[in-house]
Amino acid sequence: MRRRIERLTVFFLCFLALTIVPGQTQNLKTSDEAASRKSAGEQAAPANHQANQNFGFVIHGGAGTIVKSNMTPEMEAEYRARLREALLAGYNILKNDGTSLDAVEAAIKIMEDSPLFNAGKGAVFTSEGTIELDASIMDGKTLKAGSVAGVKHLKNPVSVARLVMEQSPHVMLIGDGAEAFAKQKGVELVSEEYFRTERRWQELQRAKEKEKKDAEQPKKTSRNLDAEYPDVTKHGTVGAVALDN
Repeated sequence: MRRRIERLTVFFLCFLALTIVPGQTQNLKTSDEAASRKSAGEQAAPANHQANQNFGFVIHGGAGTIVKSNMTPEMEAEYRARLREALLAGYNILKNDGTSLDAVEAAIKIMEDSPLFNAGKGAVFTSEGTIELDASIMDGKTLKAGSVAGVKHLKNPVSVARLVMEQSPHVMLIGDGAEAFAKQKGVELVSEEYFRTERRWQELQRAKEKEKKDAEQPKKTSRNLDAEYPDVTKHGTVGAVALDN
């Protein structure tokens, strides 16, 4: 039971959400944080402010489970700070009558730029030790969608997915074709080394070692594997959903 509580605690850390309904907003920071952001000139979400705001915004920092015992207080603070930054970026766009697409893109870009999340700079390696990135975006009003897959040099894949949706006749572009399209649109490309982080590299080495050991052991049933390796073996990337005015 204790282990389950630890997992739930960290799940809520990685799933930080804000939902705003007519006449209500949710306070996003402590008084110290509010003062700090105010002194930095950063726009903050209002605390207990009564207004007729018909918009909502939800983000998540990935799927799977991070066991709390494996997370230091410093790491937890980093996750919370980046999630809050992404959340406020989208919130402030919606608050100022911006579009859902702008809010979602802004939030995702912040998480893509952070080495903490399995997206962009923090993406996991493939089994071959390379980086391949995917992203998709959809407009609920028009039901249009755009996506990119298997890209290796796009700093912010979500922005190119949006360009595919808005400035091409396609729904998905893959690999070199996606990168050629991005370059044509003036999008920033980076070297593969930009995405490499030591943390993800070590994760790959551990995964390979585990794979090797598993191959040398008698085959286990899927039920036994599920019991031995619960949610920790599941992976997923970041996401955001927005409802604008």
